[in-house]
Amino acid sequence: MSARDELARLVRDEIKKYPVDTSLPAGLQPGPAWGATEWTIADAILAAGWRPPARVVTTVQEIEALPEGAILLDPTYTVWFRSDLGRRAEVTAAGPFTVIHEPVVPS
Repeated sequence: MSARDELARLVRDEIKKYPVDTSLPAGLQPGPAWGATEWTIADAILAAGWRPPARVVTTVQEIEALPEGAILLDPTYTVWFRSDLGRRAEVTAAGPFTVIHEPVVPS
């Protein structure tokens, strides 16, 4: 799911929490008639610089699932490369790891 899709879902879910004021004429109710949809709101938030939280991995299996070239950061701010991590015992002792770069693997 892209950051835009994730934001649009969050906005849509939040909007659903508030009932529509049926006393207002249709043209005055919030929504697409105002030109704002969950997508345009998500676009505005992304344009302002919001990014989703970094992914965190905690197990050897999660690390092994990362593509070669992934770069991780441990709690002491030591940088680890996916290729350095294998199945060593220090992996679980050093974690959790924040994924700071995950290369896009061509499909």
